[in-house]
Amino acid sequence: MAGILGAVVIMLPQHDGAEPCLRTGVMALSIELGDVSRAVSDALAGTGEEGATVTPREAEAALEHVADLERATAKLRFQLARMSKPSEAPP
Repeated sequence: MAGILGAVVIMLPQHDGAEPCLRTGVMALSIELGDVSRAVSDALAGTGEEGATVTPREAEAALEHVADLERATAKLRFQLARMSKPSEAPP
């Protein structure tokens, strides 16, 4: 069904209450990825200023969405990196 609609389905992690930040992080990634995809699709749709040619303004708008995606990725990477290191017992 997603293919028919031209969409991508992203499976979210099961939420058991233990790590809500991870589920939120994956949702943030999917939202930002959707924004990037929409900006690029709009630029290529042929309805913009110069038809199907991506203009500098359209490229800049897409780059802003890519920066948001990179921030969401960095935040999730930080959360996972913290979890991957065993906590140190106090001396």
